[in-house]
Amino acid sequence: VLGWSDGGILGLLLAIHHPDKVSRLAVMGANLVPEAAYPWALDGIKTTVAKITAMKQSGDRSQDWDLQLQLLDLLGNQPHIPVSDLKKIQAPTLVMAGDRDVIRDEHTLQIFHGIPQSQLAIGNGVTHMWPWEKSQQFNDIIHDFFAKPFKMPDSKDLGWFD
Repeated sequence: VLGWSDGGILGLLLAIHHPDKVSRLAVMGANLVPEAAYPWALDGIKTTVAKITAMKQSGDRSQDWDLQLQLLDLLGNQPHIPVSDLKKIQAPTLVMAGDRDVIRDEHTLQIFHGIPQSQLAIGNGVTHMWPWEKSQQFNDIIHDFFAKPFKMPDSKDLGWFD
C-alpha cells in the first residue's frame, strides 16, 4: 500500500485495523491528528473555510463548495489515531515526508518511531508535494522499498565500540 497525505492516513488505518491486508506500507506526509500540521496551515484552513462559507451564503455556484468544505474538514479536523495504535502495524513501513512538509518534522518522527518495522525517508528541498517536485527521486525510493528485501540496519551493530 502506498498512500500520500490523506491516502497515507488511510494506509495507516488499513494496516492498524486489517493487518492481514497489508504486506508493506509506504506513507508520505501522513498525520495522526490535525495538530500535526504547522499552525500556519491550520490557520489557512480556517480562513479558507470562512471564505467558502461566504461564497455559499452569497449563492455562488461556480464550484462545488460543499465538496471543498468536506476536503477541508479532512485536513482541519481529522484524523484522530492514537499513537499507541501504531504498534499494531505489522507490515514493514516506509515513513516519508518533505523537509519542508506541512506536517511537523517531530510528528513524522513520532510515526516512524511508533511503527515497529519502519524506515524513514526525508526528502531534501521538497514540500508536501514531493511526489511532484522530485518525482524521480520519490519513485526511486518507493521502488527500492517495495522491490528489495526489507532491512532495519542499526549503527550499534557496526562494531565501532566493541
